[in-house]
Amino acid sequence: MVAKTRTFSATALHRETPVPSDLDIVQEAVLKPIGVVAAELGL
Repeated sequence: MVAKTRTFSATALHRETPVPSDLDIVQEAVLKPIGVVAAELGL
């Protein structure tokens, strides 16, 4: 069985001090299109 090589692009991290709340993090999140996520998973 041959393993497939998958391309993955990690989301950039922006560290802040003090650490923001979960709600602040979620509101600033930039979502990847579902097609990109599916392609990264090989679907």
